[in-house]
Amino acid sequence: MQKNIVKEVSSFLTATTLLMLVFLMLQGCEDKKQKTKPIPIENTTEIFTEKDKKIHSKKQKSNKIQTNIQKTLSQKESAIDHSLSSTYTLKEGKRTYTATLLNKKLQLQDISQPIILMTLSKSTCKPCLSQIKSLDKVSKKYQKDVIVIHLFEAMQDTKFIHAIHDIINVHPDTATPLTLLFKKGEVYSHFEGPTPIEMILYDIQQARKQ
Repeated sequence: MQKNIVKEVSSFLTATTLLMLVFLMLQGCEDKKQKTKPIPIENTTEIFTEKDKKIHSKKQKSNKIQTNIQKTLSQKESAIDHSLSSTYTLKEGKRTYTATLLNKKLQLQDISQPIILMTLSKSTCKPCLSQIKSLDKVSKKYQKDVIVIHLFEAMQDTKFIHAIHDIINVHPDTATPLTLLFKKGEVYSHFEGPTPIEMILYDIQQARKQ
């Protein structure tokens, strides 16, 4: 009887010991898992991305500064002093005119008409040719008061073209024909691109009245 009791107690202790060992092993594994931290791959990527952004931002700022410097330099180089007299030779086919620009006023040598109607066109501009033909009729109708001059930009002094653009404050790439109406040397009005002949005639009539 006593032997059976001893065996049962021994079996119980052995089972208890095994359970305790299993419990301790499982607890140790969980502690190791908690202590183990994942490698911060995402954070590392974010750090490199921020560096790239900063470098890109610096490059953009540098490019803007260089662009502004170039614009300032080009503006200084292209600035025109209209208080100085400049003389140009204008070519209209076989005929030439001696033109003087002073204080934003245009004077044509040996021209008596008080009103000058001038067109600046590109040779590749088809609408320019049709407008030129229409303006030739104006020249015959108002020849006592108005002289009409058609100039192709490729045949003219680029400094004269630039000065005209500067006087009326238009971009060099503005649409052609660029039609200008001068009265007593001063710009009375101007038209950019193909313009209905009626609008030009109206301004001519108003300039003649004034």
